[in-house]
Amino acid sequence: MKTNCFQKILAVLCAAAMLLCAAAAFAQDAEPGQQIPPESLAGQTLTATLKTYDVENQCFPAVFYEKDTFDKETVASLKAGDKLVLWDNEYTIESIGKSPMETMELTLDSGDEILLSEQEDGTFLAMAALDDMICMHVKGECSLKPAADIILTDASDIEAEEPTVLTGLDAILALQAQREEESIGFDYTVTTITLNENAEITEIRIDYAPWQ
Repeated sequence: MKTNCFQKILAVLCAAAMLLCAAAAFAQDAEPGQQIPPESLAGQTLTATLKTYDVENQCFPAVFYEKDTFDKETVASLKAGDKLVLWDNEYTIESIGKSPMETMELTLDSGDEILLSEQEDGTFLAMAALDDMICMHVKGECSLKPAADIILTDASDIEAEEPTVLTGLDAILALQAQREEESIGFDYTVTTITLNENAEITEIRIDYAPWQ
């Protein structure tokens, strides 16, 4: 009787362990756009799109992005006809060549030409040959509150000697409204944010890009 009881307990424990493993695997392979706990981002500088400020909840809805990179083995094995995921979309490689800078250049079935540039860590970064836009994919999203001393550094004017620095939420929201009307807003292609230890936004930085 004791043996049977022990076997039942052991079976339950094994089943529980399998469920935990499955849950962990799901968490690691979560779909792009998953909700990220804000506290897990504390102290980081991140590439993000900041959507229109949520006045009622006093926060910025944010979507985070990571660069599309590939390891050396993957790049070395690429050939025409292979599938490649960029910008969260799947493309077919039509041809492979080299740019004038001797960087691998891919022509996709979409007509886009993509450069694969080797980085210091040995990985290859994908970017558009036309305008050097870095290919990125969605990592996740959440809402973030601005810090009381939030600033915005606007380095989008390449003719300016120094970036423009705005202080205070009201001035930042006025610029966001203007950019959303006239340009691309606080889009991830030009925007990085820095968070403090409380996962509050202390700085929004807008950089230059030819497409804005």
